Amino acid sequence: MSDERPALGMNEILALLMYGDLTPQASMPWSSNATILCVASHEGNQALAIYKPQRGERPLWDFIRGTLCQREAAAFVMSQELKWHLVPPTVLRDGPYGLGSVQLYIEKPLSITPTAKVVTVSKGMMGAYGQSIMA
Repeated sequence: MSDERPALGMNEILALLMYGDLTPQASMPWSSNATILCVASHEGNQALAIYKPQRGERPLWDFIRGTLCQREAAAFVMSQELKWHLVPPTVLRDGPYGLGSVQLYIEKPLSITPTAKVVTVSKGMMGAYGQSIMA
């Protein structure tokens, strides 16, 4: 018998990110903003997540200060609504260091091939997340 758990559906992933306990593991190197690798745990499910607290954002001249976490959550919503499925599940919530974005950690980058008007995403590169939303 395998120890592997079945892949989580989108609603379960979003609940894990939104309501799960976040346990910081490490600061991500080479990040321009505070970027923390966490374990998210909720109702027996666990996953790695990236937490970016609002107070760790570096200001940019062309955006209102402290809005990166909101823009990252909005990018996920827009990607889903447009059926692009390019942005991993992302929520805006309170975390260990205050308000911030929490995004499902994707170990392998997406394989994206731009064409004239279409962006093709390789389903296999997205693991369980891709299988649950791109089936």
